[in-house]
Amino acid sequence: LSRWYSLLGAANGPALSGLMASNARVELSDLGVTQTKKEFIASMAEFAAAIHGGSIRYKLERESANAAVALVCYQFPANDMLSRESFTFARGLVERSVQYKVADDCNQFPSQ
Repeated sequence: LSRWYSLLGAANGPALSGLMASNARVELSDLGVTQTKKEFIASMAEFAAAIHGGSIRYKLERESANAAVALVCYQFPANDMLSRESFTFARGLVERSVQYKVADDCNQFPSQ
């Protein structure tokens, strides 16, 4: 996840693609959107503009061999968003990512 969020913060589509299974799906539950790997990677240009000047912080909540859950603070220049994101892995690659919005700010994000 460290590499995932580092690459996501940089909106590095080609490198993110290398971390994803060919059949990967990314679900943004609050928007009712499910993206294929190709659609997710294509959205990186738009995401790059949104995150420019911002940052992403995460805290791992649970992890197993094939799954992980993280609390994630997206700090965009214009606003913050706190989400809980679950991942399913297959052969070491992200097969599924589901994002659930927790709050419109990062006030609940644990301080280090």
